[in-house]
Amino acid sequence: MPVELDTAIQENYAGSLLNTERLIDIHSGRIFGSVGALVVGIMAILFMPMAMTGVWMWVKRRSE
Repeated sequence: MPVELDTAIQENYAGSLLNTERLIDIHSGRIFGSVGALVVGIMAILFMPMAMTGVWMWVKRRSE
């Protein structure tokens, strides 16, 4: 394979991969704009009481 073709293929392939910045956008909800970030924020707020009640139920059951 010619060196130029190999270099072009490697550059195009690397550009199509999921980079760290894009992964953070997906995780934070920013991939869907401000609405996605708002939904992820609301989900995080709703998750906190659910986690606390889970720990409370676990401690309560353990003390019996």
